[in-house]
Amino acid sequence: MKRNMIYNFLFIFCMLFISTGVFAENVIGVVDLAIGKIILFREGEELKPKRGMEVELQDRITSAKNARFTIRLLDGNKIKVPEGEELPVEDIIVQALSGRSSSAFKAFKAFLEKLAKDKDYDSVMIGTMGARGIMDETSIKKSIREIDRILLAEEDPALVLDLLLMKADLYLELGNYRQAKIIYEELKNRDKEKKKAEEINGLLAILTALGNKKICIDPFICENPELSRLVHNILCTDLSKSGMLLVSEKKDETKHGSGIQYLLTGNILYKDTDISIAAQLTALQCGEVMGVWSIPGHKDTIDFFTQQLAGLVHHAITGKDIPAQNITRYIDELEGIEPLDEVDVYLGLNKDGVLPAYKIEEELVIHFALNGNKDKMYYMTIMSIGPDGEVNQLFPSSFNSANKIKNNTHYTLPEANAEYTFSVYGSPGKNYVVGIVTEHPLTLADTKKTKEEIFPVLSSNPEEYLGKGLQVCAAKSNIKKWRIGVIHFMALGE
Repeated sequence: MKRNMIYNFLFIFCMLFISTGVFAENVIGVVDLAIGKIILFREGEELKPKRGMEVELQDRITSAKNARFTIRLLDGNKIKVPEGEELPVEDIIVQALSGRSSSAFKAFKAFLEKLAKDKDYDSVMIGTMGARGIMDETSIKKSIREIDRILLAEEDPALVLDLLLMKADLYLELGNYRQAKIIYEELKNRDKEKKKAEEINGLLAILTALGNKKICIDPFICENPELSRLVHNILCTDLSKSGMLLVSEKKDETKHGSGIQYLLTGNILYKDTDISIAAQLTALQCGEVMGVWSIPGHKDTIDFFTQQLAGLVHHAITGKDIPAQNITRYIDELEGIEPLDEVDVYLGLNKDGVLPAYKIEEELVIHFALNGNKDKMYYMTIMSIGPDGEVNQLFPSSFNSANKIKNNTHYTLPEANAEYTFSVYGSPGKNYVVGIVTEHPLTLADTKKTKEEIFPVLSSNPEEYLGKGLQVCAAKSNIKKWRIGVIHFMALGE
């Protein structure tokens, strides 16, 4: 299978990390051209780049508008740094890897189409790739699952190598360098004839240099050791979920040579039922404070706002959110229903934030809109899933049975001047709002139930309903495609 030209570049690029005789381990090249206002930041110092000056992996470069700055890598290739930006040198590698994974995504789609034609793989889910080839996280994960499924039946060694290589590349796009490295090492062991040895060795070298970002979480200062331990455990668990961060729990590992790049410190203050977590994230190599947060909350919801802090820390380091471990994974795995790729769906609430918080009985408003084919009408179905597992249909309802919606039009639920309001009720905990856009009406609750109940209860077992029940409803409604939107919020106790 042909590989993008960037693969050859990447291999040569990787080899610069193997060379240790002349350059330091993290030197990636030298300044080739520096014209205009350019500043190179290294370990808290501002340096003026000059031709021939070494460039290191952890450097940051600020290039003014109209400035020209080029790095010559150890292999002789040159990379032009965009003008008018501040760019971590590390991003050069990440962008190159992203280009590789983009190529793998397209290659896998072409591979599936060929496989379906040549080997009559009727069950191959080409649709999961997305009609427009969109590289969203859901499509990537579905592609990885599909590769795993094909690998179980595939016996051709050459095809197995190609599939594994594509799988590893897709993990690169997710930022999970640890898992990608494991697969590349498996590839190396399987490649008996050394057909891909140079490519694999080069990628292993670059991943070793880049590595997972390593963070140490210092136990937060608190008069209550149990409270400190709880916060510490939640932070360690949540920050490890994505596979993008290596979490260390021992402060002495922050010493020189430990490999720790970031340190999270903080304290917990509490009085009666009120608690506040204060935290600071520091990049150890340069001493830069990357984030300072203070999150207040109630003692009964300390897990909620500790998870908020974990999300903020993760995003500050990786630029990505912690993967949601939510109930909607059951929807993603339904067979026979393809994504409605022509539609982008928006869901929002009357409060902002990664995980908005509402008190019990507080009023809630849902905002929604979609961007699709301007010549078509679509149908929106909205469900809620409470922390106690109750699944309710919110829209359509006995108040508003017309759920046909227009393209690029903003709607609210309840609508303006409605005769009803939404109030948060039930048990404290995480709530989900799920919006499903379809080309035809999707019937979830029967007519009798809709008349008898204002917001019909669809199930008390969300996992079973979103897996089996929803699929049955889709089949009865002749739904072949849909687009799912999900938002969540936290209900707080008194």
